Amino acid sequence: MVKISIIMTINNTEYLVERTVESIIKQTIKDIEVICVDCNSDSGVLRRLSEEYDFIKVFRTTEISQSEARNYGLSKANGEYVAFINSKDQYMDENALEKMYMYAHKNDADMVCGNIQVIKQDGSVDKSYDRKSSKFNYFLKKDVLEPVEYGTPEIFNKNIYKRSFLTQNGFEFSNDITFDDPIFMAKVLTNIRDLYVINTDFYGLNNNIDLIDTYDKKYEYIKQFKEVFDILSDAEFESPLASYKKEFINIIEYKNNLKDEEISEITTNLFTDAEEYFKDEEDRFIIELLKNSKVDSDFDEFSNLKKEMFEETLTSDNFIGYDQLYNYIKCKEQLKQKHDNVEIKKASYMALKDISNEVLDEREILNEKNKKMDKDIASRKHVKNEILSSNSWKITSILRKIRNL
Repeated sequence: MVKISIIMTINNTEYLVERTVESIIKQTIKDIEVICVDCNSDSGVLRRLSEEYDFIKVFRTTEISQSEARNYGLSKANGEYVAFINSKDQYMDENALEKMYMYAHKNDADMVCGNIQVIKQDGSVDKSYDRKSSKFNYFLKKDVLEPVEYGTPEIFNKNIYKRSFLTQNGFEFSNDITFDDPIFMAKVLTNIRDLYVINTDFYGLNNNIDLIDTYDKKYEYIKQFKEVFDILSDAEFESPLASYKKEFINIIEYKNNLKDEEISEITTNLFTDAEEYFKDEEDRFIIELLKNSKVDSDFDEFSNLKKEMFEETLTSDNFIGYDQLYNYIKCKEQLKQKHDNVEIKKASYMALKDISNEVLDEREILNEKNKKMDKDIASRKHVKNEILSSNSWKITSILRKIRNL
């Protein structure tokens, strides 16, 4: 039996596979096996690496989901502990796996958790990610916590698991849901006794987000939220349940999701008893808004006035003018005679939402421009360094000195 089985699924990410495997090879722990489940990619990189390293085992499958591939990999594992890695991610600290295994083995732990870092497409660390203030717990020292202290049940890859704990409890990934990581994590957390954590930067999470742009993907994504809500609620995990519900509400509010008819239909059908799931008044308001985000044309003037006032506070050093404020209050009072407060709140919210979306769009445009500038600067520096290190530059250095005399 090896100490750790590392299960990696590959599906259309072959160009990143080599970097991922290299990060595994660099780990100081050597008594491992890497189980690569190749879904449809027929990776030439994997073939070469498996021939070079006998601990890399490649299993080729077709027409199966990532969840099924993970389950298949788990069935082939022989390790005392198992770890999971996506083929676009990587391990960070080179001694992370060894430290986690030693801690797990010493304490007969069912699971040990490490820390994550967010990485860019080129594998470098994304320094803009503030992991100490993120929703994912950042562990400062070795400790034993209550499972409820894990935080939201996500990023299952940042942990190692005792294989017998998973198999004896029948913990597998849901074959009928693509976005099943949180479901798996919620099941583990609500059935584990102690949560062992360690202060090592273990998992490098690629910040390239997969698009959820089809009806089926939206359905599966929202469905996993409901299943996790049920699991956490049954186990009375109140704190992570509240955090995960807030995350769902934030996603619903993001950009134009409130106006997405497919998201509205899916949420309405899945959460038929929405009041039981969302007891917070503001959360229920967002769910009701999702069901019907259209604002009556009576509110057009009101919405425009609200936008103007909000933009005035952002773009001007002056106070809002008396006439502007008077017109807004007058318009609002007139609407109160025909509409209830809920409709007025809805119109007010959607007006501010439009402004928020415009700001987000402008921010994304600026970020893209900054990325292009950074690439251009890096390219120019590279050219400059090549010139300065070239033989011709060195040979002509004496001529430049003479010219400057």
